[in-house]
Amino acid sequence: MSYPVTGSNGQGYKLAQKLGHTIIEPRASIIPLLADEKLCQSMQGLSLKNVKILLKDLEKNKIIYDDFGEMLYTHFGVSGPIILSASAHLVRYKNINELLDRDKIKLYIDLKPALSNEELDKEYEKEEKKMLKKIEKGLKKELKKYYENQEEIEEKIHGKDF
Repeated sequence: MSYPVTGSNGQGYKLAQKLGHTIIEPRASIIPLLADEKLCQSMQGLSLKNVKILLKDLEKNKIIYDDFGEMLYTHFGVSGPIILSASAHLVRYKNINELLDRDKIKLYIDLKPALSNEELDKEYEKEEKKMLKKIEKGLKKELKKYYENQEEIEEKIHGKDF
């Protein structure tokens, strides 16, 4: 592994190995997480504050990492401070590549960790009622315009302009 823009061609690893040093394969750390989900693409650019994440090993039913903070949906997955911190813990986890290949690692995202399910339901119901009132108000306004327009048409048809 080398980064040519830094002037490296990877020869440093070979030289160190020839001199008897043990080389541990470098792995990326503090990186965004990739997801196959179309959801991430559709939410690209959405930045969230005060979310809770949890990385879990499904095979061992073990929490690898959990945190609270800011994250961002990208076209390829998720990023942001809590995701970057999570990735640093993830790459050090035993057999991580094998577990990832077998879909045994799962990222859970709680968008409103301060609210219980009951509180979320109440918030949803309130918002739903507000939205329905807005739709009803908008429909009434549009119907009123429609009927006023119909009356103008009737006047033109029956009036002297016809």
